[in-house]
Amino acid sequence: MEVTEKKVNVIECCHKFFLMVKELHHRGFEKLRIIPHISNTGMYWRCFLAPKQMISKHNGAHWGRSVRAWDYPLFFPAEGFMFHTSDREYIRYSEWEKLSIRAMADLFQRDFSDMLDICKGEDKEYVEWYADMLQIIGNNEVPVAYDNGDDDFSYLYWESRGLRTVGEKIPIPPVGDAE
Repeated sequence: MEVTEKKVNVIECCHKFFLMVKELHHRGFEKLRIIPHISNTGMYWRCFLAPKQMISKHNGAHWGRSVRAWDYPLFFPAEGFMFHTSDREYIRYSEWEKLSIRAMADLFQRDFSDMLDICKGEDKEYVEWYADMLQIIGNNEVPVAYDNGDDDFSYLYWESRGLRTVGEKIPIPPVGDAE
């Protein structure tokens, strides 16, 4: 008997993730931010989720200076709809392709309720920026705030990237509250 591994449609997975975040904003968690980046190897796109309070008040695309990124959920689309947690565990939403955006948001709200409690509240400027970012990336690209291989963290924009392309520049998100 031959065992075949199901390939993940990474772009589809990412866009479902983006829509899940939009749904969470709609539910009142407007201070929920994304921090998308390329891994150290340059092979994988990943995305942290964090409250506005952990994002730099100098550059909305970066963490505050004393923030430990690994204390926040990290989305890994290459492995399916999977999150790395601050407890160094993994949460995978099986059969994510069949779940609605609302069902995905329900699961995330259940699994990360402590963090989402901090994200409760209005942040109209970020929600508008997020909607604009979704328009720019369309259905075939993902945003990239930084590349872990870079030493330059003074970016004035994000990039949109497809499977093999670098696309449009995306204005950086509004600043956060962390030093």
